[in-house]
Amino acid sequence: MARILIVDDDAEALRHAAAAACSLGHVVVTAAGGEAALALLRNDRLLEAVLLDLVMPDLDGMAVLDAIKRDHAGLPAIVMAPPDAASAALRAGAVDFVEKPVGSVRLGLALSNALRLAELEAQFRRAPADGTADFITTGPAMARLRASLPKFARSSLPLLIEGEPGTGREHFARQVHAAGPRRAKPFVICDGEPDDLDACLLRAKGGTLFVREIGRLSPTMQRTLLGFLETGAIRQPGAARPTRLEVRLIASSAVRLVDLARAGEIEPRLFDRLNVLPAFLPPLRERREDIPFLARRFLIRHAAGMGRRITDISPAAMQLLAAHDWPGNLRGLERAVRCAVALAASAGLEPIDFPELLAARDGRDGLAEAVRIPTPVSEPVQLERVTPAYKQTEGAGAAPDRFLTAAGEVVGLAEIERELILFALGRHGAHMTRLARTLGIGRSTLYRKLRELGLDGGAMDSAAGEPATAARKRAGVG
Repeated sequence: MARILIVDDDAEALRHAAAAACSLGHVVVTAAGGEAALALLRNDRLLEAVLLDLVMPDLDGMAVLDAIKRDHAGLPAIVMAPPDAASAALRAGAVDFVEKPVGSVRLGLALSNALRLAELEAQFRRAPADGTADFITTGPAMARLRASLPKFARSSLPLLIEGEPGTGREHFARQVHAAGPRRAKPFVICDGEPDDLDACLLRAKGGTLFVREIGRLSPTMQRTLLGFLETGAIRQPGAARPTRLEVRLIASSAVRLVDLARAGEIEPRLFDRLNVLPAFLPPLRERREDIPFLARRFLIRHAAGMGRRITDISPAAMQLLAAHDWPGNLRGLERAVRCAVALAASAGLEPIDFPELLAARDGRDGLAEAVRIPTPVSEPVQLERVTPAYKQTEGAGAAPDRFLTAAGEVVGLAEIERELILFALGRHGAHMTRLARTLGIGRSTLYRKLRELGLDGGAMDSAAGEPATAARKRAGVG
Protein backbone atom coordinates (compact mmCIF):
# COMPACT_ATOMS: atom_id res chain seq x y z
CA MET A 1 0.00 0.00 0.00
CA ALA A 2 1.06 3.61 -0.50
CA ARG A 3 1.73 6.72 1.58
CA ILE A 4 -0.92 9.30 0.59
CA LEU A 5 -1.06 13.03 1.35
CA ILE A 6 -4.64 14.34 1.66
CA VAL A 7 -5.14 18.12 1.59
CA ASP A 8 -8.38 19.92 2.53
CA ASP A 9 -9.24 22.90 4.73
CA ASP A 10 -12.67 21.38 5.53
CA ALA A 11 -12.03 19.28 8.63
CA GLU A 12 -15.04 17.01 8.13
CA ALA A 13 -14.26 16.39 4.45
CA LEU A 14 -10.62 15.76 5.34
CA ARG A 15 -11.60 13.22 7.99
CA HIS A 16 -13.98 11.47 5.60
CA ALA A 17 -11.39 11.22 2.77
CA ALA A 18 -8.71 10.01 5.18
CA ALA A 19 -11.03 7.30 6.50
CA ALA A 20 -11.77 6.15 2.93
CA ALA A 21 -8.04 5.96 2.10
CA CYS A 22 -7.25 4.14 5.35
CA SER A 23 -9.99 1.60 4.67
CA LEU A 24 -8.11 0.73 1.48
CA GLY A 25 -4.97 -0.01 3.48
CA HIS A 26 -3.04 3.15 2.65
CA VAL A 27 -0.95 5.18 5.09
CA VAL A 28 -2.44 8.68 5.28
CA VAL A 29 -0.76 12.03 5.97
CA THR A 30 -3.08 15.06 6.18
CA ALA A 31 -2.69 18.79 5.63
CA ALA A 32 -5.33 21.42 6.47
CA GLY A 33 -4.34 23.80 3.68
CA GLY A 34 -2.11 24.47 0.70
CA GLU A 35 0.82 25.97 2.60
CA ALA A 36 0.88 23.02 5.02
CA ALA A 37 0.79 20.67 2.04
CA LEU A 38 3.85 22.29 0.44
CA ALA A 39 5.76 22.00 3.72
CA LEU A 40 4.95 18.29 3.92
CA LEU A 41 5.94 17.79 0.29
CA ARG A 42 9.34 19.37 0.98
CA ASN A 43 10.02 17.27 4.06
CA ASP A 44 8.36 13.91 3.36
CA ARG A 45 10.09 12.18 0.45
CA LEU A 46 8.14 8.96 0.97
CA LEU A 47 4.84 10.33 -0.32
CA GLU A 48 3.54 8.38 -3.32
CA ALA A 49 0.33 10.27 -4.22
CA VAL A 50 -1.63 13.41 -3.32
CA LEU A 51 -5.40 13.78 -2.88
CA LEU A 52 -6.08 17.48 -3.16
CA ASP A 53 -9.04 19.82 -2.64
CA LEU A 54 -9.15 22.69 -5.13
CA VAL A 55 -10.85 25.38 -3.02
CA MET A 56 -8.77 26.46 0.00
CA PRO A 57 -8.33 29.92 1.53
CA ASP A 58 -4.56 30.22 1.95
CA LEU A 59 -3.22 28.51 -1.15
CA ASP A 60 -5.67 26.88 -3.53
CA GLY A 61 -5.35 23.44 -5.07
CA MET A 62 -4.27 24.72 -8.49
CA ALA A 63 -1.26 26.46 -6.92
CA VAL A 64 -0.36 23.27 -5.05
CA LEU A 65 -0.75 21.33 -8.28
CA ASP A 66 1.65 23.71 -10.04
CA ALA A 67 4.20 23.22 -7.26
CA ILE A 68 3.89 19.44 -7.51
CA LYS A 69 4.41 19.56 -11.27
CA ARG A 70 7.41 21.89 -10.90
CA ASP A 71 9.20 20.42 -7.87
CA HIS A 72 7.93 16.84 -7.50
CA ALA A 73 7.86 15.37 -11.01
CA GLY A 74 6.29 11.95 -11.10
CA LEU A 75 4.17 12.41 -7.95
CA PRO A 76 0.57 11.79 -9.08
CA ALA A 77 -2.14 14.18 -7.85
CA ILE A 78 -5.88 13.48 -7.67
CA VAL A 79 -8.22 16.42 -7.13
CA MET A 80 -11.44 16.42 -5.12
CA ALA A 81 -13.89 18.35 -7.28
CA PRO A 82 -16.95 17.93 -9.52
CA PRO A 83 -16.28 17.27 -13.21
CA ASP A 84 -16.75 20.87 -14.38
CA ALA A 85 -14.27 22.19 -11.81
CA ALA A 86 -11.85 19.30 -12.25
CA SER A 87 -11.35 19.79 -15.99
CA ALA A 88 -8.87 22.66 -15.54
CA ALA A 89 -6.93 20.64 -12.96
CA LEU A 90 -6.72 17.67 -15.32
CA ARG A 91 -5.33 19.95 -18.02
CA ALA A 92 -2.81 21.28 -15.48
CA GLY A 93 -1.47 17.80 -14.72
CA ALA A 94 -3.81 16.09 -12.26
CA VAL A 95 -4.16 12.40 -13.10
CA ASP A 96 -7.78 11.98 -11.96
CA PHE A 97 -10.58 13.47 -9.86
CA VAL A 98 -13.07 12.24 -7.26
CA GLU A 99 -16.22 13.96 -6.10
CA LYS A 100 -17.10 14.73 -2.49
CA PRO A 101 -18.05 12.99 -0.34
CA VAL A 102 -15.21 10.69 -1.30
CA GLY A 103 -16.26 7.05 -1.60
CA SER A 104 -13.79 4.26 -0.98
CA VAL A 105 -14.61 2.40 -4.21
CA ARG A 106 -14.06 5.39 -6.51
CA LEU A 107 -11.04 6.53 -4.50
CA GLY A 108 -9.55 3.03 -4.65
CA LEU A 109 -9.81 2.99 -8.44
CA ALA A 110 -8.35 6.48 -8.79
CA LEU A 111 -5.42 5.71 -6.47
CA SER A 112 -4.72 2.37 -8.14
CA ASN A 113 -4.55 4.01 -11.58
CA ALA A 114 -2.47 6.92 -10.28
CA LEU A 115 0.10 4.68 -8.57
CA ARG A 116 0.36 2.44 -11.62
CA LEU A 117 0.87 5.46 -13.85
CA ALA A 118 3.62 6.76 -11.56
CA GLU A 119 5.43 3.42 -11.77
CA LEU A 120 5.11 3.31 -15.56
CA GLU A 121 6.53 6.82 -15.86
CA ALA A 122 9.37 5.88 -13.50
CA GLN A 123 10.16 2.90 -15.74
CA PHE A 124 10.20 5.22 -18.73
CA ARG A 125 12.66 7.58 -17.02
CA ARG A 126 14.93 4.64 -16.14
CA ALA A 127 14.83 3.15 -19.66
CA PRO A 128 17.77 3.85 -22.01
CA ALA A 129 16.98 6.70 -24.36
CA ASP A 130 18.42 4.89 -27.40
CA GLY A 131 15.80 2.16 -27.36
CA THR A 132 18.19 -0.68 -26.53
CA ALA A 133 15.82 -1.78 -23.76
CA ASP A 134 13.56 -3.09 -26.53
CA PHE A 135 15.92 -6.07 -26.80
CA ILE A 136 14.97 -7.45 -23.41
CA THR A 137 13.16 -10.66 -24.27
CA THR A 138 11.16 -13.31 -22.46
CA GLY A 139 11.18 -15.94 -25.21
CA PRO A 140 13.73 -18.43 -26.55
CA ALA A 141 14.01 -16.99 -30.08
CA MET A 142 16.50 -14.31 -28.99
CA ALA A 143 18.00 -16.11 -26.00
CA ARG A 144 21.12 -17.22 -27.93
CA LEU A 145 21.53 -13.74 -29.35
CA ARG A 146 21.43 -12.21 -25.87
CA ALA A 147 23.93 -14.79 -24.64
CA SER A 148 26.28 -13.91 -27.52
CA LEU A 149 26.14 -10.16 -27.00
CA PRO A 150 29.13 -9.95 -24.60
CA LYS A 151 31.23 -11.92 -27.11
CA PHE A 152 30.15 -9.59 -29.92
CA ALA A 153 31.00 -6.55 -27.79
CA ARG A 154 34.49 -7.73 -26.82
CA SER A 155 35.52 -8.71 -30.34
CA SER A 156 37.18 -6.39 -32.85
CA LEU A 157 36.11 -8.55 -35.81
CA PRO A 158 33.47 -7.21 -38.23
CA LEU A 159 29.93 -8.04 -37.05
CA LEU A 160 27.19 -8.81 -39.57
CA ILE A 161 23.58 -8.29 -38.37
CA GLU A 162 20.92 -9.79 -40.62
CA GLY A 163 17.16 -9.45 -40.24
CA GLU A 164 14.03 -8.07 -41.82
CA PRO A 165 13.39 -4.31 -41.85
CA GLY A 166 12.13 -3.11 -38.49
CA THR A 167 13.64 -5.93 -36.41
CA GLY A 168 15.97 -3.51 -34.65
CA ARG A 169 19.34 -4.08 -36.30
CA GLU A 170 20.57 -0.56 -35.56
CA HIS A 171 19.44 -0.79 -31.93
CA PHE A 172 21.29 -4.05 -31.53
CA ALA A 173 24.42 -2.53 -33.07
CA ARG A 174 24.22 0.32 -30.57
CA GLN A 175 23.88 -2.14 -27.73
CA VAL A 176 26.97 -4.02 -28.89
CA HIS A 177 28.90 -0.74 -29.10
CA ALA A 178 27.70 0.38 -25.65
CA ALA A 179 28.73 -2.92 -24.05
CA GLY A 180 32.25 -2.95 -25.50
CA PRO A 181 35.56 -1.16 -24.89
CA ARG A 182 34.71 1.50 -27.53
CA ARG A 183 31.63 2.75 -25.66
CA ALA A 184 33.19 6.19 -25.02
CA LYS A 185 34.13 6.61 -28.69
CA PRO A 186 31.91 7.61 -31.65
CA PHE A 187 29.14 5.45 -33.08
CA VAL A 188 28.83 6.57 -36.71
CA ILE A 189 26.17 5.49 -39.21
CA CYS A 190 26.92 5.14 -42.93
CA ASP A 191 23.93 5.02 -45.29
CA GLY A 192 25.97 4.07 -48.34
CA GLU A 193 25.83 7.47 -50.03
CA PRO A 194 28.42 8.02 -52.81
CA ASP A 195 31.87 9.04 -51.53
CA ASP A 196 30.57 8.86 -47.97
CA LEU A 197 32.49 5.85 -46.69
CA ASP A 198 35.91 7.47 -46.17
CA ALA A 199 34.39 10.42 -44.32
CA CYS A 200 32.39 8.08 -42.07
CA LEU A 201 35.48 6.00 -41.28
CA LEU A 202 37.38 9.14 -40.29
CA ARG A 203 34.55 10.31 -38.01
CA ALA A 204 34.36 6.86 -36.39
CA LYS A 205 38.06 6.80 -35.46
CA GLY A 206 38.51 4.73 -32.32
CA GLY A 207 34.83 3.79 -32.27
CA THR A 208 32.29 1.88 -34.35
CA LEU A 209 31.08 2.32 -37.93
CA PHE A 210 27.61 0.95 -38.61
CA VAL A 211 26.85 0.40 -42.31
CA ARG A 212 23.15 0.19 -43.10
CA GLU A 213 22.22 -2.28 -45.87
CA ILE A 214 25.68 -3.41 -46.90
CA GLY A 215 24.25 -4.76 -50.17
CA ARG A 216 23.42 -1.24 -51.35
CA LEU A 217 27.04 -0.10 -51.40
CA SER A 218 28.31 0.64 -54.86
CA PRO A 219 31.10 -1.60 -56.24
CA THR A 220 33.56 1.25 -55.65
CA MET A 221 32.55 1.64 -52.01
CA GLN A 222 32.66 -2.14 -51.55
CA ARG A 223 36.26 -2.16 -52.75
CA THR A 224 37.10 0.76 -50.45
CA LEU A 225 35.58 -1.06 -47.49
CA LEU A 226 37.37 -4.29 -48.43
CA GLY A 227 40.67 -2.42 -48.61
CA PHE A 228 40.11 -0.99 -45.15
CA LEU A 229 39.24 -4.41 -43.69
CA GLU A 230 42.37 -5.93 -45.20
CA THR A 231 44.85 -3.17 -44.32
CA GLY A 232 43.22 -1.13 -41.52
CA ALA A 233 43.88 2.04 -43.56
CA ILE A 234 42.23 4.32 -46.13
CA ARG A 235 43.73 6.46 -48.88
CA GLN A 236 42.78 10.12 -48.67
CA PRO A 237 43.01 12.36 -51.75
CA GLY A 238 46.33 14.23 -51.80
CA ALA A 239 47.80 12.24 -48.91
CA ALA A 240 51.32 10.81 -49.38
CA ARG A 241 50.52 7.60 -47.52
CA PRO A 242 47.45 5.69 -46.32
CA THR A 243 45.77 6.81 -43.08
CA ARG A 244 45.57 4.05 -40.50
CA LEU A 245 42.36 3.94 -38.42
CA GLU A 246 41.19 1.83 -35.49
CA VAL A 247 37.48 1.34 -36.28
CA ARG A 248 35.12 -1.57 -35.51
CA LEU A 249 32.80 -2.37 -38.41
CA ILE A 250 29.20 -3.50 -37.90
CA ALA A 251 27.26 -4.14 -41.11
CA SER A 252 23.56 -4.89 -41.53
CA SER A 253 21.48 -6.44 -44.27
CA ALA A 254 17.76 -7.12 -44.73
CA VAL A 255 18.70 -9.82 -47.29
CA ARG A 256 20.86 -12.80 -46.38
CA LEU A 257 24.42 -11.96 -47.35
CA VAL A 258 24.93 -15.36 -48.95
CA ASP A 259 22.03 -14.63 -51.31
CA LEU A 260 23.58 -11.28 -52.23
CA ALA A 261 26.88 -13.01 -52.92
CA ARG A 262 25.21 -15.62 -55.12
CA ALA A 263 23.44 -12.83 -57.02
CA GLY A 264 26.76 -11.06 -57.61
CA GLU A 265 25.76 -8.00 -55.58
CA ILE A 266 28.54 -8.46 -53.00
CA GLU A 267 32.25 -8.83 -53.74
CA PRO A 268 33.22 -12.45 -52.90
CA ARG A 269 36.22 -11.34 -50.80
CA LEU A 270 34.04 -8.80 -48.93
CA PHE A 271 31.55 -11.60 -48.22
CA ASP A 272 34.38 -13.68 -46.73
CA ARG A 273 35.49 -10.77 -44.53
CA LEU A 274 31.98 -10.04 -43.25
CA ASN A 275 30.71 -13.56 -42.73
CA VAL A 276 32.91 -14.38 -39.74
CA LEU A 277 30.70 -13.11 -36.89
CA PRO A 278 27.04 -13.25 -37.97
CA ALA A 279 23.96 -12.38 -35.89
CA PHE A 280 20.36 -12.90 -37.00
CA LEU A 281 17.43 -10.93 -35.55
CA PRO A 282 14.23 -12.97 -35.91
CA PRO A 283 11.04 -11.26 -37.13
CA LEU A 284 8.39 -10.40 -34.59
CA ARG A 285 6.05 -13.13 -35.86
CA GLU A 286 8.65 -15.66 -34.66
CA ARG A 287 8.86 -14.16 -31.18
CA ARG A 288 5.20 -13.49 -30.37
CA GLU A 289 5.78 -14.14 -26.68
CA ASP A 290 7.69 -10.83 -26.57
CA ILE A 291 4.86 -8.75 -28.07
CA PRO A 292 3.09 -7.98 -24.73
CA PHE A 293 6.31 -6.75 -23.14
CA LEU A 294 7.31 -4.70 -26.18
CA ALA A 295 3.82 -3.21 -26.55
CA ARG A 296 3.81 -2.09 -22.92
CA ARG A 297 7.33 -0.67 -23.33
CA PHE A 298 6.15 1.41 -26.29
CA LEU A 299 3.02 2.42 -24.34
CA ILE A 300 5.15 3.72 -21.45
CA ARG A 301 7.46 5.61 -23.78
CA HIS A 302 4.81 7.35 -25.88
CA ALA A 303 2.22 7.96 -23.15
CA ALA A 304 4.88 9.73 -21.09
CA GLY A 305 6.21 11.57 -24.12
CA MET A 306 2.73 12.82 -25.11
CA GLY A 307 1.58 13.50 -21.55
CA ARG A 308 -1.30 11.02 -22.00
CA ARG A 309 -2.63 9.26 -18.89
CA ILE A 310 -2.88 5.85 -20.49
CA THR A 311 -1.76 3.01 -18.27
CA ASP A 312 -2.54 -0.36 -19.83
CA ILE A 313 -3.59 -2.46 -22.81
CA SER A 314 -6.74 -4.52 -22.39
CA PRO A 315 -6.54 -8.33 -22.78
CA ALA A 316 -8.64 -8.17 -25.97
CA ALA A 317 -6.34 -5.53 -27.47
CA MET A 318 -3.25 -7.48 -26.45
CA GLN A 319 -4.68 -10.59 -28.09
CA LEU A 320 -5.18 -8.56 -31.28
CA LEU A 321 -1.55 -7.36 -31.17
CA ALA A 322 -0.16 -10.83 -30.49
CA ALA A 323 -2.07 -12.41 -33.39
CA HIS A 324 -0.86 -9.91 -36.00
CA ASP A 325 2.06 -10.91 -38.26
CA TRP A 326 3.73 -7.46 -38.11
CA PRO A 327 5.42 -7.16 -41.52
CA GLY A 328 7.02 -3.97 -40.16
CA ASN A 329 8.23 -5.86 -37.06
CA LEU A 330 9.17 -3.72 -34.03
CA ARG A 331 8.87 -0.54 -36.06
CA GLY A 332 5.31 -1.45 -37.08
CA LEU A 333 4.32 -2.40 -33.54
CA GLU A 334 5.69 0.84 -32.14
CA ARG A 335 3.90 2.90 -34.79
CA ALA A 336 0.60 1.17 -34.02
CA VAL A 337 0.96 1.71 -30.27
CA ARG A 338 2.03 5.33 -30.76
CA CYS A 339 -1.03 6.08 -32.90
CA ALA A 340 -3.31 4.31 -30.42
CA VAL A 341 -1.90 6.32 -27.51
CA ALA A 342 -2.39 9.57 -29.42
CA LEU A 343 -6.05 8.85 -30.25
CA ALA A 344 -7.28 6.73 -27.32
CA ALA A 345 -10.34 8.01 -25.48
CA SER A 346 -9.88 6.00 -22.28
CA ALA A 347 -7.15 5.13 -19.77
CA GLY A 348 -6.54 1.74 -21.40
CA LEU A 349 -6.00 0.79 -25.03
CA GLU A 350 -8.84 -1.26 -26.53
CA PRO A 351 -9.12 -3.14 -29.87
CA ILE A 352 -10.96 -0.16 -31.38
CA ASP A 353 -7.78 1.91 -30.87
CA PHE A 354 -6.05 -0.31 -33.47
CA PRO A 355 -8.34 0.09 -36.51
CA GLU A 356 -5.73 -1.13 -39.03
CA LEU A 357 -5.35 -4.39 -37.12
CA LEU A 358 -9.12 -4.82 -36.85
CA ALA A 359 -9.45 -4.24 -40.59
CA ALA A 360 -6.67 -6.76 -41.29
CA ARG A 361 -8.34 -9.36 -39.08
CA ASP A 362 -12.05 -8.77 -39.74
CA GLY A 363 -12.10 -6.89 -43.04
CA ARG A 364 -13.68 -3.50 -43.67
CA ASP A 365 -17.16 -4.72 -42.77
CA GLY A 366 -15.93 -5.98 -39.41
CA LEU A 367 -14.17 -2.69 -38.74
CA ALA A 368 -17.27 -0.70 -39.70
CA GLU A 369 -19.34 -2.77 -37.28
CA ALA A 370 -16.77 -2.32 -34.51
CA VAL A 371 -16.69 1.46 -34.80
CA ARG A 372 -20.35 1.75 -35.84
CA ILE A 373 -19.63 3.86 -38.91
CA PRO A 374 -22.12 4.06 -41.80
CA THR A 375 -21.41 2.20 -45.02
CA PRO A 376 -19.80 4.61 -47.53
CA VAL A 377 -22.04 5.70 -50.40
CA SER A 378 -21.02 4.83 -53.94
CA GLU A 379 -21.91 8.20 -55.47
CA PRO A 380 -22.35 11.82 -54.33
CA VAL A 381 -25.63 12.60 -52.57
CA GLN A 382 -27.54 15.85 -53.03
CA LEU A 383 -28.58 17.28 -49.67
CA GLU A 384 -32.02 18.28 -50.92
CA ARG A 385 -32.71 14.64 -51.79
CA VAL A 386 -31.93 13.36 -48.28
CA THR A 387 -34.99 12.57 -46.15
CA PRO A 388 -34.62 14.15 -42.68
CA ALA A 389 -34.46 11.67 -39.81
CA TYR A 390 -37.60 13.03 -38.18
CA LYS A 391 -39.60 12.45 -41.38
CA GLN A 392 -38.25 8.94 -41.70
CA THR A 393 -39.81 8.01 -38.34
CA GLU A 394 -43.26 9.42 -39.10
CA GLY A 395 -45.87 6.70 -39.46
CA ALA A 396 -43.30 4.05 -38.52
CA GLY A 397 -44.21 3.47 -34.93
CA ALA A 398 -42.68 6.71 -33.64
CA ALA A 399 -43.25 7.46 -29.95
CA PRO A 400 -46.30 9.71 -29.33
CA ASP A 401 -45.62 13.34 -28.49
CA ARG A 402 -46.65 14.16 -24.93
CA PHE A 403 -47.86 17.59 -26.05
CA LEU A 404 -50.36 16.09 -28.53
CA THR A 405 -53.70 14.45 -27.81
CA ALA A 406 -54.71 11.12 -29.40
CA ALA A 407 -56.51 13.16 -32.08
CA GLY A 408 -53.30 15.08 -32.88
CA GLU A 409 -54.39 18.34 -31.19
CA VAL A 410 -52.05 20.35 -28.93
CA VAL A 411 -52.69 19.70 -25.23
CA GLY A 412 -54.00 22.67 -23.28
CA LEU A 413 -51.73 24.58 -20.90
CA ALA A 414 -53.88 23.70 -17.87
CA GLU A 415 -53.46 19.98 -18.57
CA ILE A 416 -49.69 20.38 -18.97
CA GLU A 417 -49.57 22.27 -15.63
CA ARG A 418 -51.59 19.54 -14.00
CA GLU A 419 -49.25 16.81 -15.28
CA LEU A 420 -46.19 18.76 -14.16
CA ILE A 421 -47.54 19.38 -10.66
CA LEU A 422 -48.58 15.71 -10.33
CA PHE A 423 -45.08 14.68 -11.40
CA ALA A 424 -43.49 17.05 -8.87
CA LEU A 425 -45.78 15.77 -6.11
CA GLY A 426 -44.79 12.21 -6.92
CA ARG A 427 -41.10 13.14 -6.80
CA HIS A 428 -41.00 15.43 -3.74
CA GLY A 429 -44.06 14.43 -1.73
CA ALA A 430 -46.37 16.99 -0.15
CA HIS A 431 -43.65 19.33 1.08
CA MET A 432 -45.14 22.59 -0.16
CA THR A 433 -42.04 24.73 0.36
CA ARG A 434 -39.80 22.34 -1.55
CA LEU A 435 -42.45 21.80 -4.20
CA ALA A 436 -42.95 25.53 -4.78
CA ARG A 437 -39.18 26.09 -4.98
CA THR A 438 -38.80 23.26 -7.50
CA LEU A 439 -41.60 24.65 -9.70
CA GLY A 440 -40.23 28.17 -9.40
CA ILE A 441 -43.42 29.69 -7.95
CA GLY A 442 -44.56 31.00 -4.56
CA ARG A 443 -46.43 28.87 -2.02
CA SER A 444 -49.59 30.92 -2.34
CA THR A 445 -49.50 30.51 -6.13
CA LEU A 446 -48.96 26.78 -5.71
CA TYR A 447 -52.00 26.46 -3.36
CA ARG A 448 -54.13 28.44 -5.82
CA LYS A 449 -53.11 26.26 -8.77
CA LEU A 450 -53.82 23.11 -6.75
CA ARG A 451 -57.34 24.35 -6.08
CA GLU A 452 -57.86 25.44 -9.70
CA LEU A 453 -56.72 22.04 -10.96
CA GLY A 454 -58.92 20.18 -8.53
CA LEU A 455 -56.07 19.07 -6.31
CA ASP A 456 -56.90 19.68 -2.66
CA GLY A 457 -53.78 21.18 -1.18
CA GLY A 458 -55.35 22.47 2.01
CA ALA A 459 -53.41 20.28 4.36
CA MET A 460 -50.66 18.77 2.19
CA ASP A 461 -47.76 20.62 3.74
CA SER A 462 -45.79 18.20 5.89
CA ALA A 463 -45.39 21.02 8.38
CA ALA A 464 -49.13 20.69 9.07
CA GLY A 465 -48.51 17.16 10.27
CA GLU A 466 -50.03 15.11 7.42
CA PRO A 467 -47.83 12.32 6.11
CA ALA A 468 -46.61 12.85 2.57
CA THR A 469 -48.02 9.55 1.32
CA ALA A 470 -51.54 10.47 2.51
CA ALA A 471 -51.25 13.87 0.88
CA ARG A 472 -50.20 12.34 -2.44
CA LYS A 473 -53.09 9.88 -2.35
CA ARG A 474 -55.59 12.62 -1.64
CA ALA A 475 -54.04 14.65 -4.48
CA GLY A 476 -54.50 11.76 -6.88
CA VAL A 477 -50.85 10.68 -6.96
CA GLY A 478 -49.69 7.14 -6.04
